[in-house]
Amino acid sequence: MKSRLVIYSVAAITALTSLVYVTLPNRNKPAPTVVNINLTGDIASSLLWVADTAGYFKGENIEPQFKVFGSGQKALEDLLSNQTIHYAFVKETPIVLQTIAGARLKVLTGLHESNKNTRVLMAGHKPATEQEGLLGKRIGLQVGSNTEFALIELLRRSGVQPNEVTIVNVQTPKTPAKLLSGEVDGIVARDQFLDEAVHLMEANNRPFWEPSLGYFHEYSFLVTDESRAATNAELSARVLTAVYKSYQLYLKNRGKFIEYSSKFASVPRERDLIKSQLERVDLVFGLNNKMLQVLRQQFTYFCLQQKSCDSAAQQRLDDAIDFSVVKQVAPQHLLAR
Repeated sequence: MKSRLVIYSVAAITALTSLVYVTLPNRNKPAPTVVNINLTGDIASSLLWVADTAGYFKGENIEPQFKVFGSGQKALEDLLSNQTIHYAFVKETPIVLQTIAGARLKVLTGLHESNKNTRVLMAGHKPATEQEGLLGKRIGLQVGSNTEFALIELLRRSGVQPNEVTIVNVQTPKTPAKLLSGEVDGIVARDQFLDEAVHLMEANNRPFWEPSLGYFHEYSFLVTDESRAATNAELSARVLTAVYKSYQLYLKNRGKFIEYSSKFASVPRERDLIKSQLERVDLVFGLNNKMLQVLRQQFTYFCLQQKSCDSAAQQRLDDAIDFSVVKQVAPQHLLAR
């Protein structure tokens, strides 16, 4: 009887010890690092979505907190005005304009490239020539975003001067309603807002046509500023490691990537829509010469337009390209110099 009591006591102590071991936190594991990331609902930011939902951030002991904006321009402005934000997803034009204005940014990696994601939609029947269809029109777009430079490229290719159209400054999410109401004759916007505009025009039996942007290419990036890049060098390597794993999944298993994208609660979207929007973009990781060329091309254009650039602004742009983190995480994707 005594031996049974001893056995039961040992068993009870073992079970209690196991319970305590399971329920108590691992004191040797540091708490996750909270990382604040600004992004948009653009499919081009989906590498960040999947880094979250597939657990890649968690694997780097990162707890991401996302703020969603209607444009990368606003996401970047918030980063620059709010020291609690670590990173922002943004396309090339706001980077160039903030650099000209004096910001000291750090571009850590590219996230996508496309010549189909940002598009132009015009009300009315398709004209005989694009030039005829653009002259004298009111074009709604978000000034200071990459949609502005997309329009400039379209006008240049069509033989239309910028002063021969009227640019109406409209927040990107509001462009579909402005086109339907007739407040503007055309809009320049990205993925889901163009889809929304097409749906509204079709539902109301309104004719529309779509000019070709030709060789215009857009790029998006993950950026921070100079001081935060220096302070968070080790953190940036962990963030980009998670994003790189997301990129590898995109390359190897597109179906699983779409599945994880659809689980991103901050930007809810159906799988079929994600699949169709992914067909308009090429997600990327790293930095390459084409990205740098586009940044420098836009820098030259806006400097001439604003007549306010000097050698210091050029140096800020050159310094903004930060090769160090990609070189540490995946050096084979550093294809720029």
